[in-house]
Amino acid sequence: MKTYFRKTRKLLALLLTLVLLLSAAPVAIAESFSAFVKSSSMPVYSDAALTNAVGRLGQYTVVTVLEYSGQVARIQSGGYTGYARVSDMDAVEAVAVKGVVNAATRAYRTPSTASQSVALPAGTV
Repeated sequence: MKTYFRKTRKLLALLLTLVLLLSAAPVAIAESFSAFVKSSSMPVYSDAALTNAVGRLGQYTVVTVLEYSGQVARIQSGGYTGYARVSDMDAVEAVAVKGVVNAATRAYRTPSTASQSVALPAGTV
C-alpha cells in the first residue's frame, strides 16, 4: 500500500510540474487580423526581403495581416498578397472605439461619398 501511494505521489508531482511548465510557455497565435496604413503611402513588395516593390497603398487603407515576423508582415488587400513594413501599419483593434449610431446614416468604405456604403439604422453598435 505504501508503494502505491509513493508512486501516485511521484506521478502527481510530475504531472503538476508538467502543467506548470506548459502554462508558462508562450502561446502562438496564428489568426490573421485587420490593420490600417498609418503612413501617407505604404510600399508593398512581392518578397519578404522588401526588395521588389510592386505597388503602394494609401493612408487609412485597411489590410489583413496574415502573419508577421520582426518588422515584415505578409498582408492581403483586394485579393492580392504581398509584404510590407510593420512600422507602416497599426492594428485596427488597437485603436478601434465602439460607438452607437444615434440616427440612421450611411457608412462609407473610404472617405468619399462616391465609394461603397452600407446603411446603418439608429441603435447600431
